[in-house]
Amino acid sequence: MSTPTDSCFVLGGARSGKSAFAERAVLATGKRPIYLATSRIWDQAHADRIKLHQAKRDASWHLVEVPVELEEALRLYAQTDAAVLVDCLSLWVTNLIFDQWEDAQVLAATQKICDLLAEQTPRHITFVSNEVGMGVAPETKLGNRFRDLMGLVNQRIAMSCSCAHFVVAGHALALK
Repeated sequence: MSTPTDSCFVLGGARSGKSAFAERAVLATGKRPIYLATSRIWDQAHADRIKLHQAKRDASWHLVEVPVELEEALRLYAQTDAAVLVDCLSLWVTNLIFDQWEDAQVLAATQKICDLLAEQTPRHITFVSNEVGMGVAPETKLGNRFRDLMGLVNQRIAMSCSCAHFVVAGHALALK
C-alpha cells in the first residue's frame, strides 16, 4: 500500500541503532526536525537513559512529549515545513496499556494514525518501534498481550508508511 505522505517505519530490537538511524533520516530531509517523545519516566534509570538520548541531539530539534495523544500531535506538528520523528510506538502502546486501554481502543487509535498517513496532505513522519516478536515467548499474560498487540500495531503502521527499515547492529535493511 502506498501513501501520499512521505512516511517511514523503522523497526529494530533494543539498542539496535534504530533511533539513531531514524534521527539521521529526519535530519537529511532538511526540514525543521520535531521529536515526538512517547516515553513516560518510570524510574531514575529510565530518566538517565532519556537524558542520554537528548544529549545526542543538537538544539535544532523541537521536543514534544506525547505519551498518549499521538494522532492529535501528528496532526498539529506534521506540517509541510517539518519532519517529525515519533520515538517510539512501543512506549506509546505501553502507556495505553497501563492507562487501561482495551486492545480494540489501541487498534482504533492506530487506525486513526493510519488514516492520517493516507490523507493527501504532504507530511514527513518517521516512526520508530521495537521488534518484540523475535525473542522467547513471554511468561506472563501481560507480556503476551503486549507482544501480540505490538505486533499488530507495527504491522498496521508499517503497511501505511511509504518505506520501512529493519535495523540490527547499527545497520538498516530496507523492507520497502
